[in-house]
Parts: sequence; C-alpha cells; structure tokens
Amino acid sequence: MNKKQLTDEIKKLKDELVKVTNSSKKLVKQEILKRKNMQEALSKSADKYHMLFNASDDLICVSDINFKKIYSVNDTACRNLKYSREELYKLQLKEVIRYDCVTNSNRKKVELLDEIHKGNSIRFEVAAITKSGTNIPMEVKSHKIELDDYEAVLHIARDIKERKKMEQELHKYTQNLENIVDERTKRISELEKQRTEIEKTAATGRMAAQIAHEINNPLAGIKNSFLLVKDAISEDHPYFSYAGRIEKEIDRIANIVRQMFDLYRPDQKAAYNFSLSESINDIVSLLEPTRREKEIKININNSDPEFKVFLPEGSLRQVVFNVLKNALEVSPLQSSIDIEILCKKKFFYIRISDQGPGISEKDCKRIFEPFYSKKNGQKSRGMGLGLSISKGITDALKGDLSIKPKKGPGTCFNIKFPSYIEVENDDSYESIL
Repeated sequence: MNKKQLTDEIKKLKDELVKVTNSSKKLVKQEILKRKNMQEALSKSADKYHMLFNASDDLICVSDINFKKIYSVNDTACRNLKYSREELYKLQLKEVIRYDCVTNSNRKKVELLDEIHKGNSIRFEVAAITKSGTNIPMEVKSHKIELDDYEAVLHIARDIKERKKMEQELHKYTQNLENIVDERTKRISELEKQRTEIEKTAATGRMAAQIAHEINNPLAGIKNSFLLVKDAISEDHPYFSYAGRIEKEIDRIANIVRQMFDLYRPDQKAAYNFSLSESINDIVSLLEPTRREKEIKININNSDPEFKVFLPEGSLRQVVFNVLKNALEVSPLQSSIDIEILCKKKFFYIRISDQGPGISEKDCKRIFEPFYSKKNGQKSRGMGLGLSISKGITDALKGDLSIKPKKGPGTCFNIKFPSYIEVENDDSYESIL
C-alpha cells in the first residue's frame, strides 16, 4: 500500500470515528433526557402517592410483615391518634393497637399473621389507642405488599365509632321492641285468660240461674205446703222437733237458690253518695252474732272517717260482707281481724286480714272460681259462690279483689274500688247484669 492509499484509509477511518462519536453523543444525550424524564415522572408519581396517602380519610399505616415496626403513617393516623410521625416511628404497632377486641370470628393475632404470610387479605376489628389512652374502634383491612427489597403490610383502618354507636342503638331498640312484643303478648294472654274466665263465669251463671229457676218454683210449693202441715202438728207430737229441722233445711235450700240467682244477676241499684265508714260499720254490725260467738276482735283502721264515695252501695256491701264473713268463719276462737281502709282521691282500698289457717299459693289461683271452697268440714260451708260473685262485682266496677298469700297462718284480702263511678254509663257493669 503506497502513501496515498494509506492517507486515504486513515481519513476514511477518522470520518467513520467522527460519525460514531456523534452518534454515541446523540444516544447518550437521549438516554440522559429519558432518564431525566423518568425521574421527573417518578417524582411526580411519588408526590401524587404522598398526596393521596395523606389526603385519605382512613388511617393508613405500613408495618413490617410481623405487625411490629411502623414504617409509615399518613396524616389522618397522626391526627386521630394524637401522635407525631416521629413519635409513631419509635413505637411498635402493638402499642397503638389492641388485638384483644378482634371480633372477626374471634381470630387472634397469630391467626391474622398466618393469613398475611400466606398472601391473603384480612379484615378485622381492633381498638386504636390514642396518645391519651382513649380507645377508638376501628375496622382494619390488611394485605402484604413488596417494598424495594423487603416485604411489608399495608393497613387501612376506618373509624367505626359511629357505626358501633348505631349498632348499639339498634340493639337497644331491638331489645325494647322485643320487650314491647313480650309485654303485648303477655297482655294478650292475660286478656284471653280473662275473657275465658268471664265466659266461663257467664256460662256458669246462666246454668245456675236456670237450675235455680227450675228448683225455685217447686220449692215455693213445698215450703207453702209444709207451713200448712206444720201448723197442724201440735207441740206435744213426738215428731214435732222434725218440723223445725225440715223448715231449717228448706230455708237453707232457698238460700242456695238465692245465691245461684245472684251469680247471674248482681245488684242493679244505681250509684249514690254515702259514707264509706258508716257502710263498713253497718256490715260489721250485721256479722256481730258470729263475732260474739267466736269472741273475735275486729280492729278497724280508717285513714279518713269522713270519706264519701259515689257507688252502688249494695255492691260494695256485698263484696265486703262476703270477704269479712269468710274471715270470721275461718278464724279461730278469741283471735282478731284487722280491717284497714286507705282513702285516696280516685280509689279507696280495704284490706281484711285474719288469723285463720291461711291459703296456699296453689289454692290462691282458684279461690275466685265459682263453686270452689276450702272450708271443708265447717258448719258454715257454702257453695263457693261468694268470692266469685264479689270478684265479678269489683271487676265490673273497674276495681279489684285479690288475695295476698302470707307466710304462716292468716289470709289477707285486698279490695279496691273507684271513689266515683257512673253506673248508668258503664258498659262493663251493665254487661254482667
């Protein structure tokens, strides 16, 4: 190769080297520009991420894979927990989270970690602990994430204090509703029971009235005929004493018939003003022979001796008479009976307590049933209609007659009557007449 050829070859190589150098510079410039654009985009993306991270209304926290070290928190977490970021980064997650209130299937922390390590997202409830020690109920959703060269857990927590409050209110309202339903059901059951008792009493009363009517007519003939026969028997006749016994038994049957009529047809007299104290004293006087015979002391304690009521007096007398008569019949000799009268504006109360053998709780449930009596073996044992009739009268007048079991001997009857009632306009009273 001569000198000229060598010179041309060197020039050609230099030209190619310039071209390669220029091309390389251009590529380097492009790469530098590309990297610069990527860095700017990454910076903008990071700024956008931090903006969204801190703008979220939910509490966001990034911890290590074992729920211990806190790597990052957003502004909402700092604001709600009352900590600065620097303070939170020095704490472990367990210092700001209580796991003992986890409610999702009662899972414990170890079970939650197991789910995270498997790569599963989990949702559970905890209590976040503020700097002042206040507990805030939180619902947390956690899942595993990859950060550079290590694994972490992203926790997104939402304050559910209001939701919990609403749940408690809902539970409270539900409980109240259930209580109301239970009360209504119980009330309906009581009303059904009362209706059944009223129907049974009404049917019993009608049957008793029909039987009494059928017995009364022939009984009247028997009594009138017997009076004629009795007048024809001289006192020196050997069987004259039987005449008195027969008359006594006829009167007893007539009294039973009268009680059977009363069961269906209570006192129908209108209401009027009268002295309650005088009426009670009259009833006590009517039972004076029985009281004197058994040497029983009757104590009357009246809160207002001048108290007047507007009621059908006959109805009141019948109720008090029946209860006091029963008390005298079951009381032992030389005992005492207490009558307490409490007068109020709308109602008055009469409590009659005796020292008799008492009534069991089982018998108390049936004591007001027609024809039910516990005075077995007593001379004065009746048909068991007195208390049933009295109960019907008090119920019709919007009052009450009840019995209070006592420990040991003795029985206490409580009578309640309204102080004022217009019988003419009272449907419930008319319905039993």
